[in-house]
Amino acid sequence: MGQDPRLDPVLGQVACTSTSPSLQIRLVDEQDSEILGGNGTVNFAEPPAGVIDIEAGAILVFDVPFPHPGAYRFEITIDGERKASVPLTVSQLPPPPAGGTN
Repeated sequence: MGQDPRLDPVLGQVACTSTSPSLQIRLVDEQDSEILGGNGTVNFAEPPAGVIDIEAGAILVFDVPFPHPGAYRFEITIDGERKASVPLTVSQLPPPPAGGTN
C-alpha cells in the first residue's frame, strides 16, 4: 500500500496509513446537487507493532427524503482526494391496492 489513504469501493472499506484521516461523504443527484453530506476526522488508535495498515468498515444509515426517483450517488473523499463514487437508484413505489393497507 502506498503512502496515501485508499478506499476499496467494492467492500466499502477505508484503508489508511494515517491514524486520523479527514473524511467527507456526500449524497448527490444527477445534477450534482447535494442531498446530504457530512465530514469529519476518523480517529484510529495506533496499530500494534508490525501492523502497517488499518482497515475500517462502515455502515451508514440515513432516513433520506429523496426529492424524486432517479440516479443518485455517494461521493467519498479522504484527505481532500475523491476516492469513490457509489451509484444509487431510487425507484417510485407502486400505489397500494385500492381499499387495502400496506
